[in-house]
Amino acid sequence: MVRLYAHRGAAAELPENTQPSFSRALEAGADALEMDVHLTRDWKVVVSHDPSGERMAGIPSLIQHCDLEEIKTWDAGLGFMTKDGERPFAGKDFEIPTLAEVLEAFPDVVINIDLKQHHPSMVDTTLEVIRRYQAEERVQIASFHLPTLLQVRRRGYPGVTVMAPAEVAFALFSPAFIVRRAPFLGCTAQLPTRAEFLRQSVDDMGITLGSNIPLHLLPGSDQLTEIPRRLFPSNAWMVKRLRRLGVSVDFWTVNDVHEAVALAELGVDGIMTDDPELIGQALQKNR
Repeated sequence: MVRLYAHRGAAAELPENTQPSFSRALEAGADALEMDVHLTRDWKVVVSHDPSGERMAGIPSLIQHCDLEEIKTWDAGLGFMTKDGERPFAGKDFEIPTLAEVLEAFPDVVINIDLKQHHPSMVDTTLEVIRRYQAEERVQIASFHLPTLLQVRRRGYPGVTVMAPAEVAFALFSPAFIVRRAPFLGCTAQLPTRAEFLRQSVDDMGITLGSNIPLHLLPGSDQLTEIPRRLFPSNAWMVKRLRRLGVSVDFWTVNDVHEAVALAELGVDGIMTDDPELIGQALQKNR
């Protein structure tokens, strides 16, 4: 049975990465929650995709430059906008939660956290929060940044760690006997679907491929990014290849019913979506 991840909660319905959004996602049929985390100036792990509050709260300050007390005053409902330009959740007491608050509120739920911040490292602080709630068996740790994931694994983290883009490329295109002998390799690949990859901007494509360099700054970036666009493999080929290596496969971000059903028929392990109500219905997961 495919696992349905709520990508930043029920982000199609409610402000992303907030407690009401997570609750709604589980109510709609999600099996697991996906979220992103950053570190505050006073070393608290908070749930936010962006490094600053500008997009979701209208506050341009960087999270790592602010204390938790200040961040808790931000209006996390401001950034949600409907198709007709309305902001129905502005001023409705939506706030940025801490990872600790999420673990306490959802004690039996699988949670996938993406460690976004690299400098200063948030690995030890995050692992301490997870240990405090004895949540290692249900918290999966992901990052696009391979050194961050290697730190997690070298600390002896007993839970699932997701492959970084460089590891996925290594697993997809290296001889199988070498991949199986590689140390400190993650056990789950979380991939964009081919359609999602082709929709990404130049810089987003670079992040997906594991680059920290804004690709649009490189000479001939448009031509350069045509190479991975043409070479990016099919969903079916990636599933087949990774499954042979014993790697579980999740895909993001799937908001199309037909695409979700097709992935389920391929036998993928997980699907991440902004709309767990819609995709949950397609996968017959609604409670």
